[in-house]
Amino acid sequence: MKEDQLFKSAFNHSSIGMALVSPNGKWLDVNPALGRILGYDRDELLTGDFQNITHPEDLARDLAYISECLAGKRDSYELEKRYYHKDGDIIWTLLTVSLIRENGTPSFFISQIQDITENKNNQHALIQATKLAALGEIAGTIAHEVNNPLTIISGQASLLRRDLMKRGISDQGPFNQITKINDTIKRISSIIQSMKNLSRDGSNEKTQPCRLQDIIQENMALCNQQLKNDKIEVVLDIDENIYIEARPIDIGQSLINLIVNARHAMKNESKKVLTIKAKSQNGMAKLYVTDTGHGVPENLINKIMDPFFTTKPKHEGTGMGLSITRKLLTKMNAQLKYIHSLDKTTTFCIEVPLAYNKAVKTA
Repeated sequence: MKEDQLFKSAFNHSSIGMALVSPNGKWLDVNPALGRILGYDRDELLTGDFQNITHPEDLARDLAYISECLAGKRDSYELEKRYYHKDGDIIWTLLTVSLIRENGTPSFFISQIQDITENKNNQHALIQATKLAALGEIAGTIAHEVNNPLTIISGQASLLRRDLMKRGISDQGPFNQITKINDTIKRISSIIQSMKNLSRDGSNEKTQPCRLQDIIQENMALCNQQLKNDKIEVVLDIDENIYIEARPIDIGQSLINLIVNARHAMKNESKKVLTIKAKSQNGMAKLYVTDTGHGVPENLINKIMDPFFTTKPKHEGTGMGLSITRKLLTKMNAQLKYIHSLDKTTTFCIEVPLAYNKAVKTA
């Protein structure tokens, strides 16, 4: 078999994407594997160039390497690069490119393209897990260092209340101050516990019946001060009798992810209202998170939950928040849905199975 036939056979049967690309970026030939990675058939790719389906943040670096190859400064290069799949998803790839010259003149590039999207997702998940583990250690240290003084303060406040009562003090002012001290102690303890719960890996835990209002209150304790600093009005409409079958840690993480997105969406808005509503319907608990931010453009609705897709400026977001949230919920038979609205508000709904059936059986 001649060398060109060997190359053609290897090209067409390779398990990774391969392409021949002209010096001006036009596809000259593509193999079936590349079509599968990008979602296009061969004819569709050959009518265009790689620039049109390259993520804009990766294009300049790719073109710079090409220019260096054409100028004789290098013969090949390798980089991690994002392409747009035909359906709009972002595909992470490892791109390896070599320039072929004929009689010293650039003829074409050979590109090898490996799909590393799953590896990227796993890498990001590992980074997040490491961050949460570090947060857990910090929270544990804080709890150890703070709980002892809090216990002393709480005990002294109780002694002070008892002493005032023995003296027959009728003025409610001192008693009100003691109540504020105790409320503050409870709030500090609640925040520390919420940090510890949030940082714990609950992926291996079984679902359990839990009250949705308790999960919301615990995780709102972590967000209230930031929302207050951002001058965001919070409206809560929670049915206190809703019990769900879920992992509380994952529901809490999902809620915080939605709140973080809402904060960012309302950053430059004059009206800032975050509404959190919970109700039960048809055997499901529905937790709605609505913000008065800039809304989601029609052309982006089908992409907002894709991994690495973000509308935030560079370095302000990874595009993994909604993707991770959906993954967390799917693992416990729950769902994350975007609720389309004609106004500028954005609403996401977490749907979780109710736990009332189990409660009836165990009663």
